[in-house]
Amino acid sequence: MLRPIATLLLFLQAATINPEDAAKNVGKQVTVEGVVVQVTHSAKSNTTFLNFCAPFPKHCFNAVVFESAQATFSDVASSEGKKVRVSGVVQLYQGKPEIVLTKHEQLVVAKNEFR
Repeated sequence: MLRPIATLLLFLQAATINPEDAAKNVGKQVTVEGVVVQVTHSAKSNTTFLNFCAPFPKHCFNAVVFESAQATFSDVASSEGKKVRVSGVVQLYQGKPEIVLTKHEQLVVAKNEFR
């Protein structure tokens, strides 16, 4: 298990990409920077989806919060319409790129603009 500082260093070293480029980075540790255009929640699976580029099903990328991490991301719905950075390993699910969020530091909401 990584210590918090080691985890933070991994995220700082990751390349920053646009959501549209996530599919080209499958299997890589990256930081995706963009605007969350839609936050949806599946009551059936207790899973939350942050969709980028367009609302589901036309999104180009999403960040996923499974049931096991819901308490960690209890305020995630407030990120809709905001510019964020999502860090992690890009994977494909049903042909769409995504990053699964498990740790709070994987999601950073811009207070102003990022540099």
